[in-house]
Amino acid sequence: NGHQTVTLREGSVPADRDFVLEWTPTPSEAPQAAVFAEQVGSDAHLLVMMVPPVAGSAEGAPREPRVFDRPRELIFVIDTSGSMYGASLDQAKAAVFAALKRLKTEDRFNIIQFNDQTHALFPRAAAVSVGNVAQAWHYVSALEGEGGTVMRPALEAALAEQPSEEQAGGAFLRQVVFLTDAAIGNEAELFGEVAKRLGDSRLFTVGIGSAPNSYFMRKAAELGRGSFTYIGDLSEVESRVDALLTKLEQPALTDIRVGWPLSAGKRMEIYPTPLPDLYAGEPVTFAARLQDVDLAQLDGQLLITGT
Repeated sequence: NGHQTVTLREGSVPADRDFVLEWTPTPSEAPQAAVFAEQVGSDAHLLVMMVPPVAGSAEGAPREPRVFDRPRELIFVIDTSGSMYGASLDQAKAAVFAALKRLKTEDRFNIIQFNDQTHALFPRAAAVSVGNVAQAWHYVSALEGEGGTVMRPALEAALAEQPSEEQAGGAFLRQVVFLTDAAIGNEAELFGEVAKRLGDSRLFTVGIGSAPNSYFMRKAAELGRGSFTYIGDLSEVESRVDALLTKLEQPALTDIRVGWPLSAGKRMEIYPTPLPDLYAGEPVTFAARLQDVDLAQLDGQLLITGT
């Protein structure tokens, strides 16, 4: 009856690792939206899911996938602390190498590494040229894991860069990819930093190694209007990073706004705020609480707009 039950093969096991459940929505020829509702006391609670269409399959759409023609500014942030030494840093470097191969000439990029010190390859995001990419390749190859994990200056450096004059007005879609094992304990401070400095950037976190701080990574990505990707071992790097980079190249709807019917009242809370972008192959889900609204009286249409 529409339910699935998931059990661990070995019954009870120690809770010393993350349990990862992955699912894929059924491909559709048109955008799909679903709304789930529940009355809790005097408030109506909603869970809204938006699923993008298969590229080029919507009615009246061209059969070839539409090319995303807005240039991107990609900032790669790599954790090079001692806890990343060995296989974890090898994974992070392999991920950046894969990303460098996919950059387009109209894009811009930068690489920031951090341990107890933070250092950026370029003073600001640089053009994708043969020379700059070669310089980045050598820079990443030479990275070694040592020192402590001081994440805040790296977040500040990645998010604080102001767009240049030609970028003003949103010409570039700014995507920050943060690769770390997240061996930190000051989550609340870092969440505040993301919320304060995000601006028009999108933050995508990539968890490296066998035990990343998934709570921090997932929450930071939510606040950063991005998503969290987990890479558990070296054999997963190519497929995981390829999937993430493919997604980042195919935004289906950016700068999403929601218009509510009059029956939703005037007092509402939405989480996360602002809403993340909608990417090909990945749904966007958000929750809303409509204060002092009777679910039985809730009607009308939910209007979702974006670019």
